[in-house]
Parts: sequence; structure tokens; C-alpha cells
Amino acid sequence: MRFHSVQCLLVGAAVMVLATLIRILAFLLSFLPVVGPLMVALIYAVAAIGAAVLWLLLTAKALQGEKFRLLYLGDFAEKYAAVA
Repeated sequence: MRFHSVQCLLVGAAVMVLATLIRILAFLLSFLPVVGPLMVALIYAVAAIGAAVLWLLLTAKALQGEKFRLLYLGDFAEKYAAVA
């Protein structure tokens, strides 16, 4: 359970960083006349759906007791879960 908790915290932090980067990109794209707002809406939608699917997948795997490791975050979670 400790591994899943640490990985959850890392995924939350990664989603927050990604959301900040998307906000900056959205600000820059807002200067494009018609295409900019459409691209911003598409990026927001894809990011939100991706985050929701990732959250559901990780929740389901944790409830099943499987140790599902994400590519880079799983390594950090494994390392920091074993510290204590």
C-alpha cells in the first residue's frame, strides 16, 4: 500500500505541473485568432480525459493489489516507499 500512496502523490504532482504548463501554452495560443481557442479547448479536453483514465487505471490496479508501476514515477515511488 505504501508504494501506491507514494506513486499517487507523484502522479498528483506531475498532473499539477502539466496543468501549469498547459495554462502557459493556453495563454500563448490565445493570441492566435480562431485556431488558438480551438486548440486550447482540444488540449484541455485531451489532458482532462487522459488524467481521468490514468486515475481510474491506477485506482483499479491498487484495489486489485497489483503493483502497477508507471514509467518514471514508478521507480521513484519504489525507491521512496522503501525508505521508512
